[in-house]
Amino acid sequence: MNKLSFFIVSFCLVLASTVVFAETKMSSASYIKCMEFKNGDAPNQLCWLAEEDGSPTTGPLVGPMSFITLPNGNIWIADTQNVRLCLFSSEGKNLKEIDFIKLGKSAGLAEMPALADICLLKNNILLADANNNLIIDFNPDNLKMRFFKPSGKEKGNWIQINHIYTDNKDRIYVDDLASGKIIVLDNNGGYLGENAAASIAVSPIDSRMASIHYVESENGETDSDYYQLAVNKGFDTPWFPVVNISSDENIMQINVIGIDKENNIYVLYGTEFAYFYNVYTFEGELKKSIETSIVDSGYNPARHKWINESGDIFAVTVKDKSLKIMKLVEEN
Repeated sequence: MNKLSFFIVSFCLVLASTVVFAETKMSSASYIKCMEFKNGDAPNQLCWLAEEDGSPTTGPLVGPMSFITLPNGNIWIADTQNVRLCLFSSEGKNLKEIDFIKLGKSAGLAEMPALADICLLKNNILLADANNNLIIDFNPDNLKMRFFKPSGKEKGNWIQINHIYTDNKDRIYVDDLASGKIIVLDNNGGYLGENAAASIAVSPIDSRMASIHYVESENGETDSDYYQLAVNKGFDTPWFPVVNISSDENIMQINVIGIDKENNIYVLYGTEFAYFYNVYTFEGELKKSIETSIVDSGYNPARHKWINESGDIFAVTVKDKSLKIMKLVEEN
Protein backbone atom coordinates (compact mmCIF):
# COMPACT_ATOMS: atom_id res chain seq x y z
CA MET A 1 0.00 0.00 0.00
CA ASN A 2 1.47 3.37 -0.97
CA LYS A 3 1.46 6.41 1.32
CA LEU A 4 -1.56 7.99 -0.31
CA SER A 5 -3.62 4.79 -0.04
CA PHE A 6 -2.63 4.45 3.60
CA PHE A 7 -3.60 8.07 4.25
CA ILE A 8 -7.01 7.67 2.63
CA VAL A 9 -7.76 4.40 4.47
CA SER A 10 -6.74 5.92 7.82
CA PHE A 11 -8.56 9.12 6.95
CA CYS A 12 -11.86 7.31 6.36
CA LEU A 13 -11.81 5.70 9.82
CA VAL A 14 -12.49 9.04 11.52
CA LEU A 15 -16.00 10.48 11.38
CA ALA A 16 -16.30 14.10 10.35
CA SER A 17 -18.40 16.44 12.44
CA THR A 18 -20.87 17.88 9.91
CA VAL A 19 -22.51 17.06 6.60
CA VAL A 20 -23.08 20.07 4.35
CA PHE A 21 -25.44 20.02 1.39
CA ALA A 22 -25.49 22.49 -1.47
CA GLU A 23 -28.57 24.30 -0.21
CA THR A 24 -27.19 25.08 3.27
CA LYS A 25 -26.72 28.81 4.13
CA MET A 26 -26.66 29.62 0.44
CA SER A 27 -26.27 33.06 -1.13
CA SER A 28 -25.97 33.96 -4.80
CA ALA A 29 -23.14 35.73 -6.62
CA SER A 30 -22.04 36.57 -10.13
CA TYR A 31 -18.77 37.45 -11.82
CA ILE A 32 -17.88 40.96 -12.98
CA LYS A 33 -15.00 41.81 -15.31
CA CYS A 34 -11.98 43.33 -13.63
CA MET A 35 -9.41 42.90 -16.44
CA GLU A 36 -9.64 42.05 -20.15
CA PHE A 37 -7.10 41.17 -22.85
CA LYS A 38 -8.27 41.29 -26.45
CA ASN A 39 -6.60 40.11 -29.63
CA GLY A 40 -4.59 42.84 -31.30
CA ASP A 41 -5.48 45.66 -28.92
CA ALA A 42 -1.85 46.78 -28.43
CA PRO A 43 1.42 46.64 -30.40
CA ASN A 44 4.11 44.00 -29.91
CA GLN A 45 1.79 41.45 -28.39
CA LEU A 46 2.51 37.76 -28.74
CA CYS A 47 -0.06 35.04 -29.30
CA TRP A 48 -2.60 33.07 -27.38
CA LEU A 49 -4.60 30.17 -28.76
CA ALA A 50 -7.94 31.19 -30.23
CA GLU A 51 -11.01 29.67 -28.64
CA GLU A 52 -12.62 28.80 -31.97
CA ASP A 53 -10.14 26.39 -33.59
CA GLY A 54 -6.95 26.44 -31.52
CA SER A 55 -4.98 28.35 -34.15
CA PRO A 56 -2.56 31.13 -33.17
CA THR A 57 -3.96 34.65 -33.39
CA THR A 58 -2.68 38.06 -32.36
CA GLY A 59 -3.14 38.65 -28.65
CA PRO A 60 -1.38 39.17 -25.34
CA LEU A 61 -1.41 35.75 -23.66
CA VAL A 62 -0.94 32.11 -24.58
CA GLY A 63 -2.50 29.60 -22.20
CA PRO A 64 -1.85 31.36 -18.88
CA MET A 65 -1.66 28.74 -16.15
CA SER A 66 -1.42 30.58 -12.83
CA PHE A 67 -2.27 33.96 -11.31
CA ILE A 68 -1.40 35.96 -8.19
CA THR A 69 -3.58 38.91 -7.21
CA LEU A 70 -1.60 41.35 -5.04
CA PRO A 71 -3.10 43.55 -2.26
CA ASN A 72 -2.83 46.65 -4.50
CA GLY A 73 -4.87 44.93 -7.22
CA ASN A 74 -1.91 44.26 -9.52
CA ILE A 75 -1.67 40.73 -10.88
CA TRP A 76 1.17 38.42 -11.82
CA ILE A 77 0.34 36.02 -14.66
CA ALA A 78 2.35 32.97 -15.69
CA ASP A 79 1.99 33.30 -19.48
CA THR A 80 2.85 29.67 -19.91
CA GLN A 81 3.00 29.01 -23.65
CA ASN A 82 4.75 32.33 -24.23
CA VAL A 83 7.23 31.25 -21.51
CA ARG A 84 7.13 34.56 -19.71
CA LEU A 85 6.00 36.16 -16.48
CA CYS A 86 3.81 39.28 -16.78
CA LEU A 87 2.79 41.92 -14.26
CA PHE A 88 -0.37 43.92 -14.96
CA SER A 89 -1.88 46.81 -13.04
CA SER A 90 -5.41 46.61 -11.69
CA GLU A 91 -6.46 48.59 -14.80
CA GLY A 92 -4.86 46.03 -17.11
CA LYS A 93 -1.74 48.01 -18.01
CA ASN A 94 1.30 45.86 -18.78
CA LEU A 95 3.87 46.86 -16.14
CA LYS A 96 6.53 44.21 -16.72
CA GLU A 97 7.34 41.25 -18.99
CA ILE A 98 10.05 38.72 -18.15
CA ASP A 99 11.20 36.34 -20.89
CA PHE A 100 12.10 32.95 -19.44
CA ILE A 101 13.21 31.55 -22.80
CA LYS A 102 16.28 33.79 -22.70
CA LEU A 103 16.74 33.49 -18.95
CA GLY A 104 16.46 29.70 -19.09
CA LYS A 105 19.04 29.43 -21.84
CA SER A 106 21.48 31.72 -20.06
CA ALA A 107 21.05 29.70 -16.88
CA GLY A 108 21.76 26.43 -18.71
CA LEU A 109 18.37 24.76 -18.30
CA ALA A 110 18.09 21.57 -20.32
CA GLU A 111 14.55 22.34 -21.53
CA MET A 112 12.57 25.50 -22.22
CA PRO A 113 10.69 26.26 -18.97
CA ALA A 114 6.99 25.44 -18.66
CA LEU A 115 5.58 27.76 -16.00
CA ALA A 116 2.91 25.54 -14.45
CA ASP A 117 2.41 27.50 -11.22
CA ILE A 118 3.64 30.58 -9.36
CA CYS A 119 3.56 31.80 -5.75
CA LEU A 120 5.23 34.48 -3.64
CA LEU A 121 8.24 34.04 -1.34
CA LYS A 122 8.80 37.45 0.31
CA ASN A 123 10.07 39.70 -2.52
CA ASN A 124 10.72 36.78 -4.84
CA ILE A 125 8.47 34.67 -7.03
CA LEU A 126 8.63 30.89 -7.10
CA LEU A 127 7.81 29.20 -10.40
CA ALA A 128 7.02 25.52 -10.85
CA ASP A 129 8.85 24.51 -14.05
CA ALA A 130 7.10 21.38 -15.30
CA ASN A 131 9.48 20.80 -18.24
CA ASN A 132 12.63 20.75 -16.12
CA ASN A 133 10.77 19.42 -13.04
CA LEU A 134 12.22 22.01 -10.69
CA ILE A 135 11.44 25.21 -8.77
CA ILE A 136 12.78 28.53 -10.01
CA ASP A 137 13.36 31.02 -7.18
CA PHE A 138 13.29 34.33 -9.02
CA ASN A 139 13.76 38.00 -8.13
CA PRO A 140 11.67 40.09 -10.57
CA ASP A 141 13.67 43.27 -9.84
CA ASN A 142 17.24 42.13 -10.53
CA LEU A 143 16.35 38.95 -12.52
CA LYS A 144 18.57 36.78 -10.32
CA MET A 145 17.41 33.20 -9.91
CA ARG A 146 18.34 29.87 -8.42
CA PHE A 147 16.91 26.38 -8.80
CA PHE A 148 15.61 23.78 -6.37
CA LYS A 149 15.61 20.26 -7.80
CA PRO A 150 14.22 16.93 -6.54
CA SER A 151 16.76 15.02 -4.50
CA GLY A 152 16.64 11.85 -6.60
CA LYS A 153 16.53 9.92 -3.33
CA GLU A 154 13.68 8.32 -1.41
CA LYS A 155 13.20 11.48 0.66
CA GLY A 156 12.92 14.91 -0.89
CA ASN A 157 12.23 13.54 -4.35
CA TRP A 158 9.28 14.44 -6.53
CA ILE A 159 8.29 12.77 -9.80
CA GLN A 160 6.46 15.69 -11.42
CA ILE A 161 6.05 19.16 -9.97
CA ASN A 162 2.50 20.51 -10.18
CA HIS A 163 1.51 23.25 -7.73
CA ILE A 164 3.72 25.08 -5.25
CA TYR A 165 2.86 26.93 -2.04
CA THR A 166 4.64 28.88 0.70
CA ASP A 167 3.79 29.57 4.34
CA ASN A 168 4.49 32.22 6.98
CA LYS A 169 7.84 30.60 7.79
CA ASP A 170 9.04 30.78 4.16
CA ARG A 171 8.79 27.04 3.70
CA ILE A 172 8.06 25.71 0.22
CA TYR A 173 5.46 23.02 -0.48
CA VAL A 174 5.78 20.95 -3.67
CA ASP A 175 2.58 19.25 -4.82
CA ASP A 176 3.55 15.99 -6.52
CA LEU A 177 0.32 14.47 -7.86
CA ALA A 178 2.19 11.58 -9.47
CA SER A 179 3.21 10.16 -6.10
CA GLY A 180 0.33 11.63 -4.09
CA LYS A 181 2.41 13.61 -1.62
CA ILE A 182 3.47 17.09 -0.58
CA ILE A 183 7.21 17.63 -0.16
CA VAL A 184 8.28 20.47 2.13
CA LEU A 185 11.53 22.43 1.68
CA ASP A 186 13.15 25.32 3.53
CA ASN A 187 13.75 28.59 1.67
CA ASN A 188 17.11 27.29 0.46
CA GLY A 189 15.62 24.14 -1.02
CA GLY A 190 16.64 21.87 1.85
CA TYR A 191 14.38 18.92 2.61
CA LEU A 192 12.22 19.26 5.74
CA GLY A 193 9.63 16.50 5.36
CA GLU A 194 6.60 15.32 3.43
CA ASN A 195 2.97 14.38 3.86
CA ALA A 196 0.43 12.37 1.91
CA ALA A 197 -2.21 14.82 0.70
CA ALA A 198 -4.18 16.10 -2.26
CA SER A 199 -5.76 19.45 -3.16
CA ILE A 200 -4.14 21.40 -0.34
CA ALA A 201 -3.91 24.98 0.88
CA VAL A 202 -1.48 26.37 3.45
CA SER A 203 -2.35 29.00 6.03
CA PRO A 204 -0.49 32.32 5.59
CA ILE A 205 -0.76 32.85 9.36
CA ASP A 206 0.29 29.68 11.15
CA SER A 207 1.23 27.06 8.50
CA ARG A 208 -1.75 24.82 9.16
CA MET A 209 -2.92 22.91 6.11
CA ALA A 210 -6.28 21.99 4.60
CA SER A 211 -6.99 19.19 2.15
CA ILE A 212 -9.87 17.49 0.30
CA HIS A 213 -10.26 13.74 -0.17
CA TYR A 214 -12.84 11.49 -1.76
CA VAL A 215 -14.44 8.85 0.45
CA GLU A 216 -16.15 5.82 -1.04
CA SER A 217 -19.07 4.28 0.77
CA GLU A 218 -18.50 0.82 2.20
CA ASN A 219 -21.56 -0.65 0.47
CA GLY A 220 -20.44 0.49 -2.98
CA GLU A 221 -23.41 2.77 -3.61
CA THR A 222 -22.23 5.81 -5.58
CA ASP A 223 -24.84 8.14 -4.14
CA SER A 224 -23.44 7.43 -0.66
CA ASP A 225 -19.95 8.67 -1.57
CA TYR A 226 -18.81 12.02 -0.27
CA TYR A 227 -15.79 14.29 0.24
CA GLN A 228 -14.00 15.29 3.41
CA LEU A 229 -12.26 18.52 4.32
CA ALA A 230 -9.35 17.69 6.62
CA VAL A 231 -6.91 19.94 8.46
CA ASN A 232 -3.68 19.55 10.38
CA LYS A 233 -1.44 21.68 12.60
CA GLY A 234 1.43 21.61 10.13
CA PHE A 235 2.94 19.38 7.46
CA ASP A 236 4.52 17.04 10.05
CA THR A 237 1.30 16.46 12.02
CA PRO A 238 -1.63 14.06 11.42
CA TRP A 239 -4.69 14.99 9.37
CA PHE A 240 -8.05 15.33 11.07
CA PRO A 241 -11.32 15.46 9.08
CA VAL A 242 -13.57 18.32 10.19
CA VAL A 243 -16.48 18.26 7.75
CA ASN A 244 -18.08 16.09 5.09
CA ILE A 245 -19.17 17.76 1.85
CA SER A 246 -21.97 16.32 -0.23
CA SER A 247 -24.62 17.49 -2.69
CA ASP A 248 -27.92 16.35 -4.16
CA GLU A 249 -26.25 16.78 -7.57
CA ASN A 250 -23.20 14.87 -8.75
CA ILE A 251 -20.04 16.76 -7.78
CA MET A 252 -17.92 17.03 -10.94
CA GLN A 253 -14.89 18.70 -9.31
CA ILE A 254 -13.83 19.82 -5.86
CA ASN A 255 -10.72 21.42 -4.42
CA VAL A 256 -9.40 23.87 -1.85
CA ILE A 257 -8.66 27.14 -3.64
CA GLY A 258 -6.97 28.94 -0.77
CA ILE A 259 -6.87 30.21 2.81
CA ASP A 260 -7.29 33.93 3.49
CA LYS A 261 -5.52 36.19 5.98
CA GLU A 262 -8.16 35.39 8.63
CA ASN A 263 -7.58 31.63 8.29
CA ASN A 264 -10.81 30.92 6.45
CA ILE A 265 -10.64 27.93 4.10
CA TYR A 266 -12.24 28.30 0.65
CA VAL A 267 -13.56 25.12 -0.97
CA LEU A 268 -14.87 25.12 -4.53
CA TYR A 269 -17.06 22.35 -5.85
CA GLY A 270 -18.86 22.20 -9.15
CA THR A 271 -21.89 20.28 -10.36
CA GLU A 272 -23.25 20.06 -13.88
CA PHE A 273 -25.24 23.27 -13.38
CA ALA A 274 -23.38 25.54 -10.94
CA TYR A 275 -20.31 26.30 -8.85
CA PHE A 276 -20.46 26.44 -5.06
CA TYR A 277 -17.96 28.16 -2.78
CA ASN A 278 -18.00 27.07 0.86
CA VAL A 279 -15.99 29.04 3.41
CA TYR A 280 -15.00 27.12 6.55
CA THR A 281 -13.08 27.72 9.75
CA PHE A 282 -10.36 25.25 10.71
CA GLU A 283 -12.88 23.77 13.14
CA GLY A 284 -15.23 22.91 10.26
CA GLU A 285 -17.78 25.67 10.88
CA LEU A 286 -19.46 26.78 7.66
CA LYS A 287 -19.23 30.59 7.59
CA LYS A 288 -20.59 31.15 4.09
CA SER A 289 -21.80 29.26 1.05
CA ILE A 290 -22.08 30.97 -2.33
CA GLU A 291 -23.71 29.68 -5.51
CA THR A 292 -22.84 31.03 -8.95
CA SER A 293 -23.31 30.00 -12.55
CA ILE A 294 -20.55 28.12 -14.32
CA VAL A 295 -17.95 30.32 -16.01
CA ASP A 296 -16.82 28.58 -19.20
CA SER A 297 -13.08 29.17 -19.46
CA GLY A 298 -12.73 27.89 -23.03
CA TYR A 299 -9.68 25.92 -21.88
CA ASN A 300 -8.49 24.49 -18.60
CA PRO A 301 -5.81 26.56 -16.88
CA ALA A 302 -4.14 24.97 -13.88
CA ARG A 303 -5.69 27.53 -11.55
CA HIS A 304 -8.73 29.10 -13.15
CA LYS A 305 -10.12 29.94 -9.69
CA TRP A 306 -8.09 31.60 -6.95
CA ILE A 307 -8.39 34.01 -4.01
CA ASN A 308 -6.36 36.97 -2.77
CA GLU A 309 -5.41 37.43 0.87
CA SER A 310 -8.74 39.13 1.63
CA GLY A 311 -10.72 36.20 0.25
CA ASP A 312 -11.90 37.80 -2.99
CA ILE A 313 -12.53 35.07 -5.55
CA PHE A 314 -11.27 35.34 -9.14
CA ALA A 315 -11.76 33.31 -12.30
CA VAL A 316 -10.66 33.31 -15.95
CA THR A 317 -12.91 33.13 -18.98
CA VAL A 318 -12.10 33.14 -22.70
CA LYS A 319 -14.87 34.26 -25.06
CA ASP A 320 -15.20 36.25 -28.29
CA LYS A 321 -11.43 36.33 -28.80
CA SER A 322 -10.77 37.96 -25.46
CA LEU A 323 -9.45 36.68 -22.14
CA LYS A 324 -11.12 38.14 -19.05
CA ILE A 325 -10.17 37.99 -15.42
CA MET A 326 -13.40 38.03 -13.44
CA LYS A 327 -14.14 38.81 -9.78
CA LEU A 328 -16.98 37.16 -7.88
CA VAL A 329 -19.42 39.64 -6.32
CA GLU A 330 -22.22 38.58 -3.99
CA GLU A 331 -25.74 39.74 -4.88
CA ASN A 332 -27.76 41.70 -2.34
